[in-house]
Amino acid sequence: MAAPARAQSALGSCADLDGFYFERDSLSVITSQALTIGTLNDDDAISLEIAANSGAAGLVSSVVTIGGATVFSETFTFTLPGGGGFPLGPPQLRSAAYDPPSDATNVALTIDTAPFTSPEGSIEVTIRCTPGPSASAAAATTTAASTTFATERVRRLLEERPDRARFVRKQLKALWGGGSNGADTDDMALADRLTETRNRRRPVRVAEAPANRMLVGMAARDATLSAYAYDDSSDEAGCDEGRMTLRCLDVWTEAHYTRFNDDEDRDGDFTVVYVGADMHLTPWVVAGLLGQMDWMSDDMPVASTRIRSTGWMVGPYASMRLTPDLYFDIRAAWGRSDTDVTALGAAGSYATARWLATAQLTGNFHTGDIRVTPEVSVEYIEEKLDGITGRPGLATPEQTVRLGRVRAGPEMATLVTLGDGMVLEPRVAFRGIWDFEPADTITIGNASYGDGRLRGVVEGGAILHGLDGLNLSVSGKYEGIGLNGFHAYGGSLWVNVPL
Repeated sequence: MAAPARAQSALGSCADLDGFYFERDSLSVITSQALTIGTLNDDDAISLEIAANSGAAGLVSSVVTIGGATVFSETFTFTLPGGGGFPLGPPQLRSAAYDPPSDATNVALTIDTAPFTSPEGSIEVTIRCTPGPSASAAAATTTAASTTFATERVRRLLEERPDRARFVRKQLKALWGGGSNGADTDDMALADRLTETRNRRRPVRVAEAPANRMLVGMAARDATLSAYAYDDSSDEAGCDEGRMTLRCLDVWTEAHYTRFNDDEDRDGDFTVVYVGADMHLTPWVVAGLLGQMDWMSDDMPVASTRIRSTGWMVGPYASMRLTPDLYFDIRAAWGRSDTDVTALGAAGSYATARWLATAQLTGNFHTGDIRVTPEVSVEYIEEKLDGITGRPGLATPEQTVRLGRVRAGPEMATLVTLGDGMVLEPRVAFRGIWDFEPADTITIGNASYGDGRLRGVVEGGAILHGLDGLNLSVSGKYEGIGLNGFHAYGGSLWVNVPL
């Protein structure tokens, strides 16, 4: 009399179930095999091989259930030649698969056979089970991937900041001589060359506005679009002399896109769009409100993880001209983001709360057609991640990612007169970055994510100032100098056509 390979067994996990073998023939007194699996995870893969055989005419049947779900059920009818059923002798082979719907404990597995009418019938069931990552391993992977993502996101938020001091963008002559709180210099001719064509813009009347107030499209620099209102009875109507009126409000927008990757087969991108509004509080102080939206994606094949996020921040900023050649900028912002995680075939999401504060000192020196503008800044950002709960294999704890940074380096530019009122301003910049409070390097599998504390960024571009305020700005940058296997490329294309 043949007996099952294991009778009335209790198995610990998928690994113990793998290779389980059940056999029942017509002479066996056992018609059912029941066992309990202590732990069966959602990502365990179960397959069954069933062989039914008979040397005489009759019926052979089997039913397999796991966790109350019927995985296999069939009755084999063996007949003599020409009888219309399965032929005698060769076994009838079947296969079946079962995907556990979720992690569970004490899962019942039962194999039932009905009494055989064939005196020589038999059923053989072999079970294969391939364990997936355990819930704890999956949670650890998800936590590490989420930390890696959040760390890169705060780096992007600081790196893709609004470029240059706001005072410089608002004051056309600030970088090339003159402007509020600045004495005229020998280089005023250069400033006049820069602004001459901008003053030829065609004003567009604002609906319901007094006849002497108009809206002007004004090209700002470095991928920034700016607009402000003025009174045509005087140049800029004293808006840069401390008039706090709505017609002196300056509204601008700016966008950045960066794609990054590293040698561990990781790939992602980051996009941020800024919208700000400000005005002069005094001739040497500009203050306003700045909002932003940002999007980031990050694929980490080594962790079978894909993460996407959408976030926002809003807060005040101020830009001050301390001396004709020295500027100081400060900014603070608060916001939130929503993040979707797909890891190891499961999906989850979490929210974050974040804030940042930055301060920057910018100098400006020029002689002839060459300008050198060094800067140094201190930046800090913190992001608190809510944990993922209720998702077996994706459960993660709450965590906080912080990043403190010092950035310093010069920008060099020149003015080239092209004729027909067009002026080209090519520029190049290099900045060293030191993260004094970086997040720890994260290891996922055999891959290590993170970068050194000291690295460099190089940026180049040009601004074409044309007739009637037509302007085109193109810039690009590379971040990865001093890093081992990490590369980030960014760029912008901006066109302004005044109405």
